[in-house]
Amino acid sequence: MSSTILKNGTVVSPECVKEQDILIRDGKIAAVGDSASFADCSDAEVVDVKGYHVFPGLIEPHMHVKAPFSNTIDMLDFYTASKCAAFGGVTTFMDFSTTTKEVPVLQAVEERKAEMADSVLDYSV
Repeated sequence: MSSTILKNGTVVSPECVKEQDILIRDGKIAAVGDSASFADCSDAEVVDVKGYHVFPGLIEPHMHVKAPFSNTIDMLDFYTASKCAAFGGVTTFMDFSTTTKEVPVLQAVEERKAEMADSVLDYSV
């Protein structure tokens, strides 16, 4: 089991903004607290993030990837748009389906979900 401790970061959460350490096990946050909370993790890689703010994954609730607008279509596909978003701290995004009179809404949503499958992030329509 691989473990990493992000040490001395300013953790921003719904509860507070304060200096804390974060224990990550197998790519997931396992605990947030002070150094004493992780005394049993002597084999963990320690990364000092003092001076940095550590946020939870952000949710982008309004995207239009490859959606027609004024006779133009964005050059980014879901793979590249999601990679760009990830660099900004986004872990989940929501995009829109293109609905028309000819295509039922549920069909449009299913087609959009198939396009979104190339994303490197979690997504929703």
